[in-house]
Amino acid sequence: MAKTDKKNVVENLPVLKNEVITQEKFDIALKNLQPSGKIKDKIFLTQKSIIDVLKKEGVELKTINEVITSPFNVKKDEKTVDNICNLLNTVAKLDNDIQQEKADLVDLDSQIGKIKKTISRLRKKAKHVSQKSEPSANTINILKNNLHDYNLKLGEKTKDNKKLQSDIHTQLKTLSRYNECYDALMNNLNFGKTTIKDILDQTDWVYNEREKLITRLVKLKEKEKEMHKVQCIEMYEAVRSGPIEEANQMFFNAKTKDRHLVLNKKKKLISAEKEKCKMLKIIAEYGKVFDEIRDYHFERGITSVDMIGRHYEVEESELFQQFLYVNELNNELESLKRDLNDKINKYIECKDTESEEEYKRNAKLKELNSILLQNQSLRISLQNSMEHQEKQLTVILEGIQQIFLTLDCDNNPLLLFLGDHTNVNENNYTLFLRVIEEKLHEILSFGEFPLRQDLISMERLERPTEYPIITEDFATLPCNVCKDYNKDGEGRKTNVHFK
Repeated sequence: MAKTDKKNVVENLPVLKNEVITQEKFDIALKNLQPSGKIKDKIFLTQKSIIDVLKKEGVELKTINEVITSPFNVKKDEKTVDNICNLLNTVAKLDNDIQQEKADLVDLDSQIGKIKKTISRLRKKAKHVSQKSEPSANTINILKNNLHDYNLKLGEKTKDNKKLQSDIHTQLKTLSRYNECYDALMNNLNFGKTTIKDILDQTDWVYNEREKLITRLVKLKEKEKEMHKVQCIEMYEAVRSGPIEEANQMFFNAKTKDRHLVLNKKKKLISAEKEKCKMLKIIAEYGKVFDEIRDYHFERGITSVDMIGRHYEVEESELFQQFLYVNELNNELESLKRDLNDKINKYIECKDTESEEEYKRNAKLKELNSILLQNQSLRISLQNSMEHQEKQLTVILEGIQQIFLTLDCDNNPLLLFLGDHTNVNENNYTLFLRVIEEKLHEILSFGEFPLRQDLISMERLERPTEYPIITEDFATLPCNVCKDYNKDGEGRKTNVHFK
């Protein structure tokens, strides 16, 4: 088991760059990582047990299949064909599962072979390295320090991960609360919708009954109008045959002095008859309505007038209460809608704030990445410039050494302090350049005077003699030779060179 553990564990060994792998480190790593090999052995044993069980079930199912597919049993009972098909399907599925397990075992065998190869290779390396060099105390201390640093970094990362997990947990809690509130609101809305539907159905029923009553009243009014016409005709005929004719006869038989009294009596009689007709019409209308109401209530078992009135009042009060209840439900529905809209807006605001925070974090990360890239580019450019400067310094130092070899600068007192040209460095090359400049200045100043005289003589020979007209405004430019204005015998400025 120990050998198999080592073979299974080699892939998890830490490979460190620029460090020496020894036999002791290899053994320590294997001791620390032995449980993973045990777990793999347990998994392998469990898979073997599963495969054995599947093989047993496959043998049993094959025997069942042979028994079921025999022609004697098929002819004997034709009803079991469906069950046989189902069993065959299960057998095919189990065969597929067995093949998959076999493929998994093949993959595991290939992985185990790879692990064995890696273990043998690493053992060879460890032996070779242990033969060449043994770990020193310094390397062990360095490795310990590196391990300590890695452990500190891992602790910091675990703390950061815990903080992130806590933040995620709190955010999930808030989301669950928002979802619960949203579900509660939706349930309340659905309940309100159902109640409103019930109320609307009740109102429709009440409205239909009201329309029925209105149609009945309209029919009654039409009947009353017809009866009123008939009654008016009868009353007109009765009045015409009654006291009005007598009044007319009295009017024609009376004398001229008493005719205005007769007219007044006639007017009073006509107005009284009109009032009687109106009252009769009103009484007839109320009587018809009362008769219909009485008939409607007699059908339902209500006989007395007081009971009819009370029943009518109760119905009106119930209708009014239903109306108030509908208004209350409408108000509750509006309040629920407002609450829902407020909570939806809050939920959207929370999402917006979270998205804004994420956007800000991403922006900050992008800025930091850009700053890092800029710093890296600056660092690379500075390194390149430093390398270029170092190259230039090397060239300058080599040139200084060559100049010292060509020029005789040994007489300069600075060299007593600096030394020979072999002592040229990055710190004192400016002083050596100063010595070279002084030497060159001496050389140039020594050879400058005779060269100047030769040039002047050549210019005099080449230039023709001219005698310009001397005026006050003649000297516009200085002399080419003297580089200054000259004066003639009268004291005027000229640009003519006098010998």
